[in-house]
Amino acid sequence: LTFGKTAADITAGEWRGVYQAAPSAEGGVTVTLTGEGFGNIAQTVQKSQIGDARYLLVSADSRTCDRIAVKFGFADGEVTMTSGDNTSLGVFKFDLNDASVVNKIAAAESFDVCLYAIGRNGTTATFGRVIFVSEDISFA
Repeated sequence: LTFGKTAADITAGEWRGVYQAAPSAEGGVTVTLTGEGFGNIAQTVQKSQIGDARYLLVSADSRTCDRIAVKFGFADGEVTMTSGDNTSLGVFKFDLNDASVVNKIAAAESFDVCLYAIGRNGTTATFGRVIFVSEDISFA
């Protein structure tokens, strides 16, 4: 598995707005879903950090929830991507070249990255590495 060129690894960044989340014994953050059906963690990212990133990769290999989603928050609104490509290794890939986000990222100095676990009450997701990459992923 080749992740391509890492533009920014935000795994160890300052996660805030944590809802139903706690550090995991294995590393990362475990989100436990509530009766509302979601839990999340968020972080502000400077556009200068991510360079020419084309994808956001989120590892969530330990999960019982139904889906992983990411919400990008901008000064003039937000965009939610509810279906990242799930690889067999538990890595979700979100395409930053998607028409709904590419122009907003280009125009922003900073933006929020909010990771969501979505599913039934009591299910979980453990978010591990969260990285922006500038090249596609290849599986060898």
